[in-house]
Amino acid sequence: METLYACYLTGVVQVDEVEKRTTNKHHSLQGQVSYGHNNEAELQLTASAFYAGSVAPPNLIFAHAAFVGTAKVHLSISSWNTMFQGSVPDNYERKAPIVTGTGKVTDYNEEAAWISFQTAAWNRETAAKVVFDIIGLRLPAARYRNTPMPVRGAIANFTGPLHSQNSINNAFTIVLDDYTWAVPPNANTNSVPTTSTPRKRPALGRRSDSRTSPSSVNGSSTGAEAGPSNSSPTNAAPNPSRPSTSAANTLA
Repeated sequence: METLYACYLTGVVQVDEVEKRTTNKHHSLQGQVSYGHNNEAELQLTASAFYAGSVAPPNLIFAHAAFVGTAKVHLSISSWNTMFQGSVPDNYERKAPIVTGTGKVTDYNEEAAWISFQTAAWNRETAAKVVFDIIGLRLPAARYRNTPMPVRGAIANFTGPLHSQNSINNAFTIVLDDYTWAVPPNANTNSVPTTSTPRKRPALGRRSDSRTSPSSVNGSSTGAEAGPSNSSPTNAAPNPSRPSTSAANTLA
């Protein structure tokens, strides 16, 4: 299922340095993004972008990039727009970028309100797909009061602003805006098996036998009736050689 994994960052990136590569048309960038509870922290990162020579630092760009959330954060930028160059207005407040991705639910703690996802992103610098973990916080708690926890082993989509980075394992944390999940057929979900026996649904158009069902004789409808009968006397052609003798068959 790792082929489904993907993780992206969308938001404001401050570009501090730009260096042209000698081997291709990509540029290497040094920059930072704001994150944290009040966006007071600055996350240092490297990035790569195609034809980024027009980005003259210092510069603020709004970028969409693959997010490699490891100890050394890297952005593989696919598109960007220049917001401010040289200086930033005094009243401008940078917001934390939004992280969106697809991955596998590896663990969760309902009491502590977190979900762990395993996801991946393409690092253009090393030309390799990098697998890493990211934590989603279900906050505020009142928002998720009636929302169930996902199933371990399920494939999930998640999105939310970047919040923090763990100082021990370097895993990043986001505050979940939303998440959905689906359980693959071969996933080990550790769920309790159901004890109910599935009931076969009747085929459309099937009725109870009018010769043995009292409700059919009295002309009342039954729960087994799901549609019009193909053997209804009003639809069938009369058979003169076999006159009807059953009371049930004479009812309209």
